[in-house]
Amino acid sequence: NNSLIDSLGLEALLPVMYCVCPEGRVEKVNTDATGCNNYSIPADGSGKSFTAIISLSLFDDTPAIDNQYILSNPGTVYASKEVLLVAEPAWEVWRLWENRFFEEAVNIHRFRLSSGKSLYTGSGRVAGSIINPFALSEYNGYIRIATTVNARTPSWRWDAPADAENFVSVLAGETSLELIGMTEPIAKGETIWSVRFMADKAYLVTFRNIDPLFTVDMTLPENPK
Repeated sequence: NNSLIDSLGLEALLPVMYCVCPEGRVEKVNTDATGCNNYSIPADGSGKSFTAIISLSLFDDTPAIDNQYILSNPGTVYASKEVLLVAEPAWEVWRLWENRFFEEAVNIHRFRLSSGKSLYTGSGRVAGSIINPFALSEYNGYIRIATTVNARTPSWRWDAPADAENFVSVLAGETSLELIGMTEPIAKGETIWSVRFMADKAYLVTFRNIDPLFTVDMTLPENPK
C-alpha cells in the first residue's frame, strides 16, 4: 500500500471538479493546483479530507469558479456577508473511544468573503464541542462560539455527564484566531441544546428535565458575562 501511495502524482490526491455543459458534455474543471496556493493545512489537526469553499456566479454564461481548500475533518459551517467559518472536531472520533481522559476541542477556520471569492485567513481552537451552526457567530470582527466541554455520553442516555460544562468564547485576530474572552462555566452537569447570537447578546438553552434559558452579555468581547 505504501508503494502504491508513493507512486501517485499530486492530481490523484487533490479534489476534482467536473462541469456538465448544457449539451450534456462533461468537462473537468481546472482546480488550479499550481503551487497549491489555494490549499491550506492547519499546523495542528488530524483531518484527512479536503473541505472545499467554492464560489461562482449564477448569472454568467461561463462563470469563473474560485476554489479554496482546507485539510480538515467534516465540520459545521457558518456564513455571514463577510466571513465564512468552518468548525471541525480537532481530532477524529476514533481517538475518543475508550479514552475518557481525552479532551474534546473544536478548530475554527475563517475565510474572508469578498467580490465572489474566499480567502483563508487563519484558525483557532477552543475546548469542547458545538451543537450546530447557530453555536457560531461573527460580529464586528469577533468570532463567538458556544461549546459544551465533557459532553460525551452514551447515545441511549438523556442526562449529561456530571462534569459537563458550557462556555461562550470570543476569538479575534487578523492572521490567526486567538482566544480573548470566555464566560465562567455555565450549567455544570448539563449540555447545550440551543443557541442564538443576536448583536451583543447570546442566548443558551441547556437541558436537565427542565429547560433553563441563559442570557450572556457580550458588550465587552474580552469579558462576556
